[in-house]
Amino acid sequence: MKGRTTSEKLAIYRGLFTGRPDIYGTYDPDTGKVRQVKEPVTDEVLLAHLKGQQSYGVYLLMKDTIRALAVDFDSDQLCYPLAFRAEARHYQMVSYIERSKSKGYHVWMFFGEQGVPARKARQVAGQILTAIRQPHTEIFPKQDILVLCLYSSDG
Repeated sequence: MKGRTTSEKLAIYRGLFTGRPDIYGTYDPDTGKVRQVKEPVTDEVLLAHLKGQQSYGVYLLMKDTIRALAVDFDSDQLCYPLAFRAEARHYQMVSYIERSKSKGYHVWMFFGEQGVPARKARQVAGQILTAIRQPHTEIFPKQDILVLCLYSSDG
C-alpha cells in the first residue's frame, strides 16, 4: 500500500471490514475489560486501531446481511486455520488468516459490496468447521439477523 494516502488506506479498510457505522467494540489492554462504544465509527477510530493505539471490533451484521465473516480459532496451532482455508478453497472461497493479538488466529472471509445473507455465510463456515473437525469454533457474527429492540419507558 506504499504510495497511497491515509484516506485511500482507510477507504480500503472500511471497504473490507464493513459493519454497523454507529457502534464498535474495544477493550483496555491493561485490564482486559471489553466495552461497547455507541458512537460513530470515524476515521480517527480506525486510524488509532491501524496504528496499534486502540483496539477496534467491527459489528459485522447489518440487518441480515454481512460483507465479512470471521472464524475465531483460540488455539495457537496454525494447522486449524490452514485446514479451514484449504477446505474453503475447495469450494472456491478465499479466506485470509490473521494472528490474533490475544491468542490463536482469525480467519476472514469477504463477500463483496452487496454482501450475503448472514445465515448462509454462517452455515457454510459451520460446514467447513465440521469438515475439519472443529465444529465448536466461534463464528462472527454469532447471529443470522440483527433485531433491535426499541422500547419506551412510557408504559
